[in-house]
Amino acid sequence: MSVQPATLRIYHVFLASPGDMETERQAVRDFFDTYNHNQAEPKGLRFEVLDWESYGSTGLGRPQALISEQTLNKYRDSLALVIGLLGQRFGTPTGTHESGTEEEFDTSLALRRKNGDWPEIKCFFRKGWGPEGAPTEDDTLEKALAQKRKVTAFRKRLEGEGPAQSLYATFEKTEDLSPLLRDDLTRWLNDSDRPWSRTSPTAQTRPKETEPPTDPVTNPAHLRAYLAALARDCRNLPLQLLDAGEGERKGRFGLPQVFVPLDVVPPPERLELEAEDLEARYRILVGGEGEDRKRAEEALADTPVAVLIGDPGSGKSALVNHLAWRLLESPEDDPPPAA
Repeated sequence: MSVQPATLRIYHVFLASPGDMETERQAVRDFFDTYNHNQAEPKGLRFEVLDWESYGSTGLGRPQALISEQTLNKYRDSLALVIGLLGQRFGTPTGTHESGTEEEFDTSLALRRKNGDWPEIKCFFRKGWGPEGAPTEDDTLEKALAQKRKVTAFRKRLEGEGPAQSLYATFEKTEDLSPLLRDDLTRWLNDSDRPWSRTSPTAQTRPKETEPPTDPVTNPAHLRAYLAALARDCRNLPLQLLDAGEGERKGRFGLPQVFVPLDVVPPPERLELEAEDLEARYRILVGGEGEDRKRAEEALADTPVAVLIGDPGSGKSALVNHLAWRLLESPEDDPPPAA
């Protein structure tokens, strides 16, 4: 029997929060990264975290409506959980709601009413100021207090009656969130009533010998999820944006917005390789435009093997990621503008 690909059941988790909660948002991402590696993937599961930074793209229309369409609505069939994170800021009006976070919360409620029990919704409130501390200027402090009053009103909404009523959790400061997430989400994920707990994990990892091999290309849902995750990983750089406090949200650098095409350089006369089966053919693959791009494409036209060499920090990984992203997202078009 030949080796067979593993099949993952992918569920999605959406993060809703204003711009002062980036550190807390990262704590949620870190939790699911660890959980996927240690517990979920050995069982044939994966929980992908959706956020506007990684999944949103530019377009015509009201910005928050575009974000909801590209995240909450697009992945509604596999959306298991929405996590709301709020501190001292509520956000800026969207045209229909007091903030993007509130609109995302109401969109999630509408999906839940339509689907029955999904997605589940969890809200976490930070009681103290974030790492940047309390504002010191009078005008800034007054604006901060107005934002805080909106957060308080939203929390009281959850304490009231109706479809928005829910049990929420609070934490004092940023570093208190990680242990709270670990306790709450681990209990939630391991609950035997959850759909991912009721299916035998071993049945998801490898086809039986009596069954025909599973071709992932014939499963469009799995293929789309894989390509979307690959495109997201290739286009994002693991760097945090510095925010002066004016922006509504923080995010990560997008590779298409900072990528600079590399210059083409002639290959050396001979490239010594330890692997004998590669020593006969090599090329240096580079980006570039115009004649440089044409020379690079011609250099690769007659060989299936490409060797990318360069000094540390010269942009090898960025180039490979950029080429992969172009193939996955816009193989014939220029990269989209910054989101």
